[in-house]
Amino acid sequence: MSKLFFPTFLLVAMLTITVTIASSTNSEYIETSNCSTQVAINSPKILTSIKPLQLIAVAITGQKNNIDVLLPNNVSPHDYQLKLSDTKKIEYADILIWVGSELEYFLDKTVHRVKANKSVISMLDIKGLNLLTYKDTNHHHNQKHTSGCKHGVIDTHVWMSLDNTAMLAENLAKKLKFLDKKNSKIYESNLQCFLSQLKQFKVSSKSALASINTAEIFTFHDAYGYLEQQYNFSIIDYLSADALKEPGARHLQQLKNKLLVAKSPSILLEPQFDTKIFNNINIKNIAIISYIDPLASDIPVSTDGYILFMRSLIASLEKCIPEKK
Repeated sequence: MSKLFFPTFLLVAMLTITVTIASSTNSEYIETSNCSTQVAINSPKILTSIKPLQLIAVAITGQKNNIDVLLPNNVSPHDYQLKLSDTKKIEYADILIWVGSELEYFLDKTVHRVKANKSVISMLDIKGLNLLTYKDTNHHHNQKHTSGCKHGVIDTHVWMSLDNTAMLAENLAKKLKFLDKKNSKIYESNLQCFLSQLKQFKVSSKSALASINTAEIFTFHDAYGYLEQQYNFSIIDYLSADALKEPGARHLQQLKNKLLVAKSPSILLEPQFDTKIFNNINIKNIAIISYIDPLASDIPVSTDGYILFMRSLIASLEKCIPEKK
């Protein structure tokens, strides 16, 4: 009996392990981190300009109660107008995190007014940050819009770079450890856990997008340079050269010509912008249309929110790969 029982038990165990491994490897995003995020009690009040920055902050503090965001969901920072309620939020916060005046011009004067007595982190000012330029630098250079926003040549969508996100997380953790020494060990532990998650996600997402260079992708506007660099592919063109201006007839015709010669084009639109103008070229009849959300509008605010946000971006890009359509 004992001789028969041992091989049977061993066989069951081996089958269980095999099934577990197989089910894990079927997932394109394998989580192997054994760290857990801790909660910093009574941490400083943090306000971020946009939601992706909020998700990064939650990963470092371990809780969301003391972290707020200015922009409502599905609202673009390109043309946002500061409200009285926003000013009150800024006054209430201990730490303000924003990308910079190149993106959130509406915050420029307020930041300069409060930075003398408030901790402010401007992502674009972080030393050593990887900064790209827009593809159409002739259009963006010193371009002023009716909202007052001034666009330069620097691509401000820096939060979609995993390396840049790691640098912001490190800067925030350093700031929190200085302001809130009682929770310094928690901030450091959460930082290391978050950095580990970013490294693991970089590997798994590159595997998921191994054939992304075969995709023929058009996007709403020039906002994904950091994803292109990170995953080694090129977006063919964007529907609007400027997120704040309707494209001209000439650009629409050029865009239609590119769509027509593409073998299997995909168009990634954004929920923050009205795209009715593109009905003039009947894009629905030319390409597969789906959405990508660079502002994480529908992502729950949680300690793993940023990773979920990046997963959503990768999932949108995956839909454009011919063999995965």
